[in-house]
Amino acid sequence: MTPPRAERRLRRLLAGHRATVVGIGNVWRGDDGVGPRVAERLAARFPSRVIDAGCVPENYVAPIIGTAPEVVVFVDAVDTGAAAGDWCVLSPSALRSRAGSTHVGTLRPLARLLAHRGIRSCVVAVEPGRLDDGAPLSPPVATSADRLVTLLGGALAPDRAPEVHDA
Repeated sequence: MTPPRAERRLRRLLAGHRATVVGIGNVWRGDDGVGPRVAERLAARFPSRVIDAGCVPENYVAPIIGTAPEVVVFVDAVDTGAAAGDWCVLSPSALRSRAGSTHVGTLRPLARLLAHRGIRSCVVAVEPGRLDDGAPLSPPVATSADRLVTLLGGALAPDRAPEVHDA
């Protein structure tokens, strides 16, 4: 179960800022598809603020910058050693030493490029449970995807930033 502090950290990061969500992953590899799942569900409501970058986020630099974000939230399956479905908010630079993602090599330079343009970024790192070819999302990862759609949808709502509540 994701600790409430992860939700609070995400809410604080997004509060009062124009955000763009970028889903990363391979929908044909089980839980690696969590980023695209979140992006697909959010894009139905916020098509101009959500990008499904699949396995190649570096190919979406221009579309990401074109959304004029202040903050970019990358959603990706990342092996942090936590329980399946748990998620945390990491800086892209923390991926190299703290966690395993097949997209580390492209996320760090992409985040640096965004930072040079004054755009902050973070990675919502969802712990995968299974990465089998052709498998659907595991139940704990699907539950986390649903929660992230709710949280991020609140941040993307026009003229509304998520409220920050300390528990």
